Amino acid sequence: MKKKMSNKVYLALNVPFMVVLLAVMIALIVAASAWAELISIVMHGYGFVENERTQGIIDEGRALGEKIVGDGIVLLKNDVIDEDSGKKSLPLENFGEGSKVNVFGWASIDWIAGGYGSGFSNTQLQKMKLYEALDEAKIAYNTDLRDMYTEFFAQKAYAYGSEWDEKRGDIDIGNTKKFRLHEPGKDYYTDEVINNAKEFSDTALVVLGRVGGEGNDLIAKQTKQPQINGDDTEITDDTRHYLELSTEEREMIQAASEACDNVIVVLNICNAMELGFLNEEELGIDSCILVGTTGLTGVRSVIDVLSGEINPSGRTADTFAADFTASPSFATSTDQGVLSYSSEAGGNYNYHSWYVDYTDDIYVGYRYYETAYADMNEEDGSGDAWYAENVVYPFGYGLSYTDFEWRITSVDNAPGALPVDGKITVTVEVTNTGDVAGKDVVELYYSAPYGDETTNGSEIEKAHVVLGDFAKTEVLQPGAKGTVQLELYVQDMASYDAYDDNGNDHTGYELDPGEYTLRISRDAHCDPYNDPVVQDETGKYSAELVYTLSGEAHNYTHDRSNPDGLEVTNRFTGDDVEEGCVPIDGSKETVAPEYMSRSDFEGTFPEKQPARAATKEAIEISWDDGAAEEEGITAPELGKGGSLTVADLIGKDYDDPMWDRLVSQMSKSEMTELITDGAFKTAEVASVGKPMVIDFDGPTGLNTREAGDKHCNFVAYPNETILAQTWNKQLAYDFGAKVGEEARNAGVWGWYAPSANLHRSPFGGRNYEYYSEDPLLSGVMAGETIKGAKDEGMYCYLKHFAANENESHREGLFVWLTEQSLREIYLKPFEIALKRADGNALMSSMNRIGATWVAGSRALMTDVLRGEWGFEGSVITDWVGSYMPVNLGLKAGNDLWLHRVDLNHADKSSDTYFHYAKQACKNILYTYVSTETARLEAGGEPVDITQCSVVLSYGWVWIIVGIEALMLIGLGVWIFFVIRRVLKVRHESGKTVLK
Repeated sequence: MKKKMSNKVYLALNVPFMVVLLAVMIALIVAASAWAELISIVMHGYGFVENERTQGIIDEGRALGEKIVGDGIVLLKNDVIDEDSGKKSLPLENFGEGSKVNVFGWASIDWIAGGYGSGFSNTQLQKMKLYEALDEAKIAYNTDLRDMYTEFFAQKAYAYGSEWDEKRGDIDIGNTKKFRLHEPGKDYYTDEVINNAKEFSDTALVVLGRVGGEGNDLIAKQTKQPQINGDDTEITDDTRHYLELSTEEREMIQAASEACDNVIVVLNICNAMELGFLNEEELGIDSCILVGTTGLTGVRSVIDVLSGEINPSGRTADTFAADFTASPSFATSTDQGVLSYSSEAGGNYNYHSWYVDYTDDIYVGYRYYETAYADMNEEDGSGDAWYAENVVYPFGYGLSYTDFEWRITSVDNAPGALPVDGKITVTVEVTNTGDVAGKDVVELYYSAPYGDETTNGSEIEKAHVVLGDFAKTEVLQPGAKGTVQLELYVQDMASYDAYDDNGNDHTGYELDPGEYTLRISRDAHCDPYNDPVVQDETGKYSAELVYTLSGEAHNYTHDRSNPDGLEVTNRFTGDDVEEGCVPIDGSKETVAPEYMSRSDFEGTFPEKQPARAATKEAIEISWDDGAAEEEGITAPELGKGGSLTVADLIGKDYDDPMWDRLVSQMSKSEMTELITDGAFKTAEVASVGKPMVIDFDGPTGLNTREAGDKHCNFVAYPNETILAQTWNKQLAYDFGAKVGEEARNAGVWGWYAPSANLHRSPFGGRNYEYYSEDPLLSGVMAGETIKGAKDEGMYCYLKHFAANENESHREGLFVWLTEQSLREIYLKPFEIALKRADGNALMSSMNRIGATWVAGSRALMTDVLRGEWGFEGSVITDWVGSYMPVNLGLKAGNDLWLHRVDLNHADKSSDTYFHYAKQACKNILYTYVSTETARLEAGGEPVDITQCSVVLSYGWVWIIVGIEALMLIGLGVWIFFVIRRVLKVRHESGKTVLK
């Protein structure tokens, strides 16, 4: 007879699983409670009900998107196609109802309305694509070509449980298949196809598309689909990168040129492409327009530009180099330029072993190309030839269908001695001398003395030209004149000296003695259309205004906008770094990075380097939990009670003592809840009357992808780069204001946007979310957007602060760079935007600055941001990670965590924790209240900000109840049978329970 299992063994096999089941039940209840609000949003939406204003906002948003595209399209090339008449390729005559056009390029059937990731719009409003726009305009197109491309590949993207109209620009941030190029090769363009196109129309639109987005930098190779629709096989071309023209695209353009007399390239791209092919004679391209992504209906403006209904007035926001692999950033961009440390060097290394060196230093984009050109011309006259080979289109470039002339009519602070604490204002009269109405952009650049040009022999790195200001005219009719003003504070021409490179024992912003030249120009490279001269009591002014600083270098110790703030000085370099950190320039790395220098561009040009070993010190710093108690800190008095509410603080300054009284009413648990539960909302704080309010993502309009599948009808706007290409400050304001109005109408208070990181490399995955390679253009456009949104009652978490130009291995990425480039290049757009808009919210980035998590750097988050700049408001993390401990972030100046975090490292009983938690809560509440103050000051109607405008549904709770009930019943039955079996065995063995 088989021996029965003993009770001891039987219980040992069953009890652990029972405990696990019980633990799962408890965990489910805890998780459901902790994430209740976010689960409600994801499962049921956030309760938005359309009202009488909703449709009007949507219609106005569509129209604004079309206006942005119309103002932002850049006419890059426009050749004469009829020598006798002088007729150019564009605009197309009578391009409207009844006209015909051949549309070449697979990208035409997958018109990119937006990129992917946080900038992807999951609106259920229809995104108009190119063929739909042609249909609406009643313009016929060659359906045989369209059908050929559709047959080749037309699978819709599928991600997050939804099918999207996009075939590449979907929501999924982890799928690199979206970089696959779907383009039929030359074998598809048979004689029959070519002859059919010839007969159909003599005009060809050639559409090229490149997508980009969150989670991946663009790839330095080309992957292609060689087979007909549906086959997942791909081939790889390692000789070309993603931003080059592919072999198949070249063959397609040749086919278009063979079939048609007028070939127009339309660039529907998220990132800059190499465009040298536009000028290759064998391809026969006659014109080209740079578009970007078009949002809901912006593609209508593409048709209007082609027809001449809109005169293009956009300007490039980046330098279009001939060979991206020859740019200074290439060696340290793409996933190949981000390296992994070769050894762990001890410590909690985890998976954060990746680093990148910004060895191009301050020479980003045109700052390199224009500087190299000028220096080569100065040295041996070779600059012009070099520039022609290396730059296709300069920064700030764009053509028009008309002509303009400029004249400087006045200069406030005339050329002469440099007014070091003053401002120079240049007034320019613009005249439309052409035959059609149009807008023009006037750009102001400055040149500071470098090296031998200085009288003190300074070696501070400086670019040859830097954008100082810009202005755009209104529409000028033929013969009409308009006036614009350009302003430049002299302090803004100062260079940051991190290494005392002029030997005056000062580190900080300085003006070296020598000549400072201001240039009125149409782009970063060219002189103006004419040499503007004015005769008045001050004499003659030309396109170049020259000022002189004599004597010693002029040092600036404080920010001009915050004279009572902290001294502006080194905080990240050498021995000046904060305690517990290492210099961010990597000077203490096992192999120190070598940075590019204007003194020897050729000898210091960045090259790919082998991976280096990490230092133990850097690894230990990178995993600092910040939990150490600080001496001299006493616990704040909390939960004191009181009748103040957030409404009582409307209109109160940040330093008003009422804020301390308000925050002191909060309990400790409320503080922790508010700080650590910032998942697309800020939590309710009942003790001060603050309701839970919703925050949404989306730099191109409100993005509800975290709220489930297509819950809302929010407007999808064109991307930030095309907004930058407008060079139109008013449009940036209008964009922010319209999104803000849409948000508050829907009960949304916060926006994880705009994004002010730079196009350091054309391969940056999220470049479409960012404005430009230039800090000023980026900062001004971001600032105007924030200002507009804030006036409508929405706070903007300007992101990603800072040095977040890489998507490859972005979580915890070690970013090494000089303090000069940090301050002059990567912090500057944030500084400009926050000051311009009086911004009150910011999103810290995922990466590290040097070895320190960005939001864990007190030098950055408090000393620079709040101390030097005077920022007042709150900072939220970008997502969460194990390297983002609450204690460290709170001490540094981060206030809010996006998604609940593991509080193992937060000693919630410590005086230090609650000291900083109280400050963080003040900052969060200040952001909420000061935004309402701004709305009222802008003329908004008063509302009760203690009442929640969003009503969440908790119907999902019944699912949890059902699951818990089933598990409880199952556990009960399980326990019953276990007990019965134990008793039975005991009985059979002669034992009793009592015994």
